[in-house]
Amino acid sequence: GRLVSEALKTFYEIRDTPGLKKKPSTSELLDWLKLLVAEDIPLHAIKIGFAGSAEAVAAIAAFVSDYPAVPVVAYMPDLSWWSEDEIDNYLDAFRELLLPQVAVLVGNNTTLRHWLLPESTTDRRARATDLARAAGELGVSYVLVTGIPAVGDQLGNVLASAQGELFSQSYERIDAGFLGAGDILSAALTALIATGSELTEAVAEALQYLDQALDHGFRPGMGR
Repeated sequence: GRLVSEALKTFYEIRDTPGLKKKPSTSELLDWLKLLVAEDIPLHAIKIGFAGSAEAVAAIAAFVSDYPAVPVVAYMPDLSWWSEDEIDNYLDAFRELLLPQVAVLVGNNTTLRHWLLPESTTDRRARATDLARAAGELGVSYVLVTGIPAVGDQLGNVLASAQGELFSQSYERIDAGFLGAGDILSAALTALIATGSELTEAVAEALQYLDQALDHGFRPGMGR
């Protein structure tokens, strides 16, 4: 942990140095971290969250390709706050370079529908298996779809493959504002897969962990 922290500090100090004609890129940072960490630590699973740019997606995809036997969990967040061009470039890079290497794609029902099934953006009846089939055509084995409207105040979460639903669990909607739920869920899922849990068991435990994390969350001051 301290080695990575020092590496990141050095990287940003170099990049912020005035007068440099060529500053290190994000892809060079990832290559550096790979040399520092991944070459010395056995990888059992890889989690990918929001990468920040199409360039970073390409660098991550190149890194992941060096470990074809390691399962990859990728989380796609809501990108509606970004510009349309940035969204298109990011999603194109993610679709072409990363999805063929992803084992489990995690995302909110609305976000995944808009991306994978754009013709059904107004069809709230699109099923998790429909999303799984669309993702499967791009190389993804499974999708974990969250935030599916269910009975009453419940929100459903479904693990599915192109062949059908493998696991589903609903939780009561939490009436509060929060950020980072998808990252918590995908990180917990990745950790459980890395420690040898079977996929459906890992999904069940990761969802329970997320529910408890949100239920016990607190908001100091006026922040989130």
